[in-house]
Amino acid sequence: MSAHAEADATRAMHRTNSWTPAYERRQSFSKEDHKHAMHMASIGAVKTGPGFSER
Repeated sequence: MSAHAEADATRAMHRTNSWTPAYERRQSFSKEDHKHAMHMASIGAVKTGPGFSER
């Protein structure tokens, strides 16, 4: 391994090991959007036609 690559690896490991999450972190997704996406993924194979359909 070259000296430059070794220095890059050392710097990357130092930054990785010193990282901590923010104390007041918030979720970036809506729980309702997640539920909707999971539901739609589970009914993706449902055939639609005349009459009632989930879609």
